[in-house]
Amino acid sequence: AFVISLLALVLSVIVAIVEARRDAKNTRISIEFEFYKDIYKEYLVSKIPQARGLMWFSANSQLQDAQYLIEQLNSMRRDSLYFSYNNKKFFKELKGNLQELEDYIIKAEGKTMDAQDRAEFEDFVQKGLDNIYGTISKGYFGKL
Repeated sequence: AFVISLLALVLSVIVAIVEARRDAKNTRISIEFEFYKDIYKEYLVSKIPQARGLMWFSANSQLQDAQYLIEQLNSMRRDSLYFSYNNKKFFKELKGNLQELEDYIIKAEGKTMDAQDRAEFEDFVQKGLDNIYGTISKGYFGKL
């Protein structure tokens, strides 16, 4: 009877520890969800789509008004600094995606582009934004 009681006590302690760890993890995840929403919602829903919509090609086939999207990408990177301490893997991937797209757009400014160049530009920008949105989604759902 003593062995059964001792075994029950040990099992109860183990279950309590596992539950406490699970609760702590769930609390941390809930807090991080709030950070993801607070930091990225406005960028994903309005700032980036609006800034992208402002870009256009002039009559001489040069990219115009790209600075608005560049500013949003740069601002998002600065606003993501919290994750450089809390989720380094996520931050590193997001920072790389943001920097790659920003650099690409900066290099495209002022260049004369034919129809094929413009199509490649649009494709690269779309893929870059897809990568950024995907990275944020993976971070939000704890997959990164």
